Amino acid sequence: MKKSAVKRRDCIGPRRPSPSYSDPPILYPEGEVHLIDRLIKIQNRNFENHKELSVSCPRRATISDVNKMFKWSFNNAIEWASQFDPFQKLTNEAQKCVLSEYGVAFLVIDQGFRTVKSNGCWIMQNGTYLHSDYHYGQAEDVMEADYKCLRNHFEFVTALQIGIQKPFEAMDIDKFEIAALKSLLLVTPSFPKRNIFSDYQERMTALKNKCFTELMDYLSIHYPETHVERFGSLMLILGEIRTAVKMIYNHSKVSDLFDFRKFDPYVRSFLSA
Repeated sequence: MKKSAVKRRDCIGPRRPSPSYSDPPILYPEGEVHLIDRLIKIQNRNFENHKELSVSCPRRATISDVNKMFKWSFNNAIEWASQFDPFQKLTNEAQKCVLSEYGVAFLVIDQGFRTVKSNGCWIMQNGTYLHSDYHYGQAEDVMEADYKCLRNHFEFVTALQIGIQKPFEAMDIDKFEIAALKSLLLVTPSFPKRNIFSDYQERMTALKNKCFTELMDYLSIHYPETHVERFGSLMLILGEIRTAVKMIYNHSKVSDLFDFRKFDPYVRSFLSA
């Protein structure tokens, strides 16, 4: 018999099943490395990607832009959450339940951070914008929207500017604090299904305490006179972000730009979880 005809037995053993979405980033041992410092590197890379893929000339956002920004946000949120081992241990269904809120929170935070010091517009990650005036930036031949549509759009954009943009600007919030907010939103959950991390409660508590400690240490060094007040302000912003997430879901029922039914299947799979 030819040697080439002999089939070797598989000596490797059973393979690891494919992850739910894509291979998550490698988890590095915590050791002496601060968790939020590691996450900032991911955030900086994401911000650079957003910048590289931004429109060359600012323009009014279309439904295609909004769909794309949700996709970016969900992908960024998956990578971020995958740095927390309890998230990786959840079922596919449970992960999507988490991301249905957490991914939208990413959209709110990243757009809010990009909107800081913007004059009158809410800026999306790709540089397109929403203005409280529904028709601002539209071509002249676009059909007029009815009063209810105009009013809903005005209230939506104004609420984002008041609830997110103004607090970010007032604090002159920085990238470390943005990263801390993203982390705390995961480890202090308010997801649609309660007790979603109940099997990993001890680990989630440890991660939450680690995030709180690292944030307070950072504030004590960089804002020694006002670190306690600043910490409190950041906790209030967490509430504003969660309110904005709910507002986006409500707005999707009355908005042409945020009509979830018109988004691609990938985005809808999270929004309907």
